[in-house]
Amino acid sequence: MELFHALTDLKIADRFYQLVNPIHPNLSKLNMLISYTYFGDQEDTLIRLKREGKVLSTFLDAGTYGMNPDGMNPGLMDQYLVYLSWIFKVGHHFDYIASFDDRFNEPEHNWLNYHRLKAELKTHDELHGTRLAEKLVPVIHSPETNDANGEMTPAEEFLRYIQQGAKTIGIGSSPRLGDKSMPAITKLRNERGVRIHRFGNFDIRYIARWKIDSADSGRYFRSAQFGKDVFFWDSDRNKPIPVSIRTETLKPEYRTVLHDVFGWELDDLLVNVENIWMVNLFAHQKMQEFLTKTFAA
Repeated sequence: MELFHALTDLKIADRFYQLVNPIHPNLSKLNMLISYTYFGDQEDTLIRLKREGKVLSTFLDAGTYGMNPDGMNPGLMDQYLVYLSWIFKVGHHFDYIASFDDRFNEPEHNWLNYHRLKAELKTHDELHGTRLAEKLVPVIHSPETNDANGEMTPAEEFLRYIQQGAKTIGIGSSPRLGDKSMPAITKLRNERGVRIHRFGNFDIRYIARWKIDSADSGRYFRSAQFGKDVFFWDSDRNKPIPVSIRTETLKPEYRTVLHDVFGWELDDLLVNVENIWMVNLFAHQKMQEFLTKTFAA
């Protein structure tokens, strides 16, 4: 089971490794997702992190949700060629590459984007000996309400990508799929030997219930930015718990994590938001460890 952390600066992974590896080497390496819109001049950093064995799996994201969160903007296709050029340049460093879904409410449009992108990558692979096309991850966005009006259901959209050879298929961050769709989708996953990736969601109950193979989120920085919340892994409740460090008293268990893993006290979190990121990342590394063991049982 893989949890991918949405990074804007890859040096975050480097600092996390340096802090955590002496105490918990098995938890010190992050799975990273980064949008090409943030990648910039970080190729050398990524190469170094991978060469030094400081990170695990890597995911290149198209960033279309950030540019177009309601999925209704028809003007993003000019970014398609920009994204394609980035894949050609740095895609060989990544394990997964997201397809370019710029209209979340139009599955057929995204289907055509996927086919166009996959054809471009296959041509590049043939010319340059790369393996980019097999890394491409399509994403389904069909709502469960489609079943009532005769349109393509999420399970039907999922199956269509399986039939086209996709090995990992993403579920979009909205709308949330539940009991009407996920039993059929997980059945297809198990029968066909593909993987499910959940975009933009670290809900542990959802991931555990459907045995999601991988998921991504930027929770580690969003909670610190908007609520000054710090996540700690609660071993009694088996989930990461958000704590407001400005209003709540830390449990002894949480203070022990701060001291033993990072060598910090509470004041170290109050004066540096990046320290909060580190603690949040650690809590979700513990969550990944728990889910991995649970799924293997």
